[in-house]
Amino acid sequence: MVKNISKFIIGLALTSLFYCGLRQIPFNINNSKISLANVSAQISKPSKNFHYFNSKNNSNLKPDVLGLNYEDVQLKTVDNVKLSGFYIPSETNKAILLLHGYKNNKSDMLRHSKFLNNAGYNTLCFDFRAQGKSEGKYISYGNKEKLDVNAGIKYLKTKGMEKICVLGTSLGGSIGLISAKENKSIDAIITDGAYASFHDTIKYQIKKKTKDIPNYIINPLIYLTLFDTTVSTGINYFNNEPIKHIKGSSLPILMIHGNKDRTIPKNSVHKISNIVNNSETLILKNKYHCSYLVENIQGYEPKILEFLKKNL
Repeated sequence: MVKNISKFIIGLALTSLFYCGLRQIPFNINNSKISLANVSAQISKPSKNFHYFNSKNNSNLKPDVLGLNYEDVQLKTVDNVKLSGFYIPSETNKAILLLHGYKNNKSDMLRHSKFLNNAGYNTLCFDFRAQGKSEGKYISYGNKEKLDVNAGIKYLKTKGMEKICVLGTSLGGSIGLISAKENKSIDAIITDGAYASFHDTIKYQIKKKTKDIPNYIINPLIYLTLFDTTVSTGINYFNNEPIKHIKGSSLPILMIHGNKDRTIPKNSVHKISNIVNNSETLILKNKYHCSYLVENIQGYEPKILEFLKKNL
């Protein structure tokens, strides 16, 4: 018994030393030296600056710029993270919870707020944890952000909302899909440019930049990177696959995707639609990733409003 325990301790020590050394070893991708430690830090790194809405930093852009009446709100999650948000009221009991994308902020969703509020819907948009003006140390791609969604839903319920749709762009859409399994107050989901698989999206980005690296190298590399990020942050980065969380759902889901998207695999829409029971798709011809954030798209708003009228 003692001998076995000693072997286990020695094995664990050697494995730990190997792992600690491995995560610091640089390797070359496109003539750039990177390490597991560097990549995992970039994956979870908080962001306060990146944006879509206009050419200048828009972290201070408020709804009144678009003629919208609003309330500054502060949400609090069950793990005590404070989130900064805008609530834009209407006179109905139906609301849209707007979820921004990776390293964006709530102001990027104001174009959506404008046409939705004009159509009679209350809207709430907030900065996810570790992004915009919200608290938080790490971006976790849904694992912890689903708690942010729950806080948003809870706030809308205090406002008397009886029907709630989650609308998310890019990462926000994927987080919406992840959140729906646990939060039964979500009545419908709309995604624009969402990914079906976090793993496949990382793989897609790597292969786009390094076409010569075979899968038998890429797959272990992704696994090690996610493992390293999980160890260094204490957050499970293997538990954020939308396709696993939404499988078998009967919720009404509208998925929008540009057919020239170079950020998210275009087959994400079909992967989701094949495993749920009530989905619609809108494929935008000659459009890239979440193009509505930067340009008007014919048919985009009418399709969303049609979906909401039918399902909310």
